Amino acid sequence: MVVAIFGDCLTVYHTHVITEAEGKGYARQLLDAMVACVRENKLWAMPLCPCVRAQFKHNPDAYADIWKRYS
Repeated sequence: MVVAIFGDCLTVYHTHVITEAEGKGYARQLLDAMVACVRENKLWAMPLCPCVRAQFKHNPDAYADIWKRYS
């Protein structure tokens, strides 16, 4: 997972799991760890990574407290 923190916002740029590890839940573990870190440190998350953004969009209630949305 490629992230950057600027001020109180953690931006997720890219998430990648190698082919051999696909389907084993590692992407979910990365997402869960990132979300826990954001919450623990009272940050916002800005998901620019298409995979993370899709999870945020499909489960808006689960991430409403940390999702930094820009119009």
